[in-house]
Amino acid sequence: MSSSRTGSQTAETFTALNGLRFIAALAVVVFHFTYKIDGYDRAPDVMKKLIHDGPAAVGFFFILSGFVLASRHLRNSLRTETTAEFYWARFIRLYPAYMVGFLLFAPIAIQKYLAHSSSTAMGRSTFALSAVLYSLMLQAWTPLAQAWNGPSWSLSVEAFMYLVFPLIVVRLTRLNYKNTIVALGTAWLIPVGLACAYVGNLIPEITWRTYVCNNPLLWTPLFVIGICAAKLVPGWRKV
Repeated sequence: MSSSRTGSQTAETFTALNGLRFIAALAVVVFHFTYKIDGYDRAPDVMKKLIHDGPAAVGFFFILSGFVLASRHLRNSLRTETTAEFYWARFIRLYPAYMVGFLLFAPIAIQKYLAHSSSTAMGRSTFALSAVLYSLMLQAWTPLAQAWNGPSWSLSVEAFMYLVFPLIVVRLTRLNYKNTIVALGTAWLIPVGLACAYVGNLIPEITWRTYVCNNPLLWTPLFVIGICAAKLVPGWRKV
């Protein structure tokens, strides 16, 4: 009993992921603030390249979310959590922090809009609609995403992934080992294929910046990768 409990606790914490989470968060913070430091332009090109690629760490958090949620689902398979219970637990955990971010960022967004309203073609009504969607954790779907592109965009995408999690986790975790690898590989090829299409000029710059990079539907494959990875953990332990 104690051995089983100890193993369960070890699997539940995944302590090694804390260091990776810290590095990923640091990469995002450095990306947003380092360029404001005096002398940044004189930094080595390699360093500036690494800093510029900081947003790539955001994808890691979506993979991590799928992995952690799926691991929890697999451990608690004997105790079935209802969909309503899952949604409520995620709401209590995320929405208060999201609203704090929304309220703190609102004055900045309004100031940005007022300062550049003459160059905003969508107008006041679209800005207001964006604010409403933002307050409902739908910021990534807003028609004026850049005006409300505050610190809660990733939480908005995360909310969408939590919404679809109960709909896909049962199907993915019931796959056999071979099909799980196929699902993981397919999910990996989707963002890689889009990135290759962008680099190959098959996707216009404006489409890439305003739609592909911000759309939760196109970040969800990373979430699926995390779910499939959790299913493969027992196999990795045999290696």
